[in-house]
Amino acid sequence: MNPTPHGPLKPRIVLGVGAHPDDIDFMAAGSLAAFAAAGASVHYLILTDGSSGTADRSADSAALVTMRKAEQDAAAAAVGATSSRFLDYRDGQLEVTMELKRDIVRVIRELRPDTVITFDPTLAYFSPMGFINHPDHRAAGQATLDAVFPLARDHLSFP
Repeated sequence: MNPTPHGPLKPRIVLGVGAHPDDIDFMAAGSLAAFAAAGASVHYLILTDGSSGTADRSADSAALVTMRKAEQDAAAAAVGATSSRFLDYRDGQLEVTMELKRDIVRVIRELRPDTVITFDPTLAYFSPMGFINHPDHRAAGQATLDAVFPLARDHLSFP
């Protein structure tokens, strides 16, 4: 576990927010597994339906959604997560909207996590690797940060 200025991070409830099925696993599965093994309740929130993310020209979008959700549920279970939730926004079209923020706030208020893991919305391009960050990742990170603060805190935001 990564130390903080106050010692090791020991969350009780963790929410991982990703744009697509498998995002949370690529960015934080090891940390989430360690948190779960230490007794934390770990939850996944996937914002899109995963319907577009393939190079397979013969893939069917509906079948892809079903497959990716099943894979995500299995991956979350392997990490020790308590739940996987899917908001089913259209893959490749995620935008920072009040509706998206409201949906994330709803989950935050229900679960009351003390730790939220998501994308850095400021990372657009990483030149050493020639990496362009997916716009869904940037939108997921920004909407999640906005939902964490101030929207989930302020009871008059989405009463």
